[in-house]
Amino acid sequence: LGYSLDWCSALFDSTRWVHTIIPAPRGSIFAIIDTLDRISIVDAAVPSMITTILIVKGCRNAEVAWLELPPKGNAKASRNDVNRERLYVVIRSPHRNKGNVEFWE
Repeated sequence: LGYSLDWCSALFDSTRWVHTIIPAPRGSIFAIIDTLDRISIVDAAVPSMITTILIVKGCRNAEVAWLELPPKGNAKASRNDVNRERLYVVIRSPHRNKGNVEFWE
């Protein structure tokens, strides 16, 4: 990878194993898929205090992606505006919500 990570924090759960980590296209947010068919969205901005933003259950065989959209309305964002684009996690699981695609902001 070209860099190393220091071990800062951990969540111990003997029944859960992470098998996929999908970083957002910007920032410190990650989608984590585990063996309990859950997708966790976490923010690792402060490595010693990883924050869970969302947990979506029942996502067996799920596909996950990130989507960035321009700001709402016609307002132009300034160059210094870090929130100029909206970030969504996109989830499709054949066993959840009749296989429909879900968007979570």
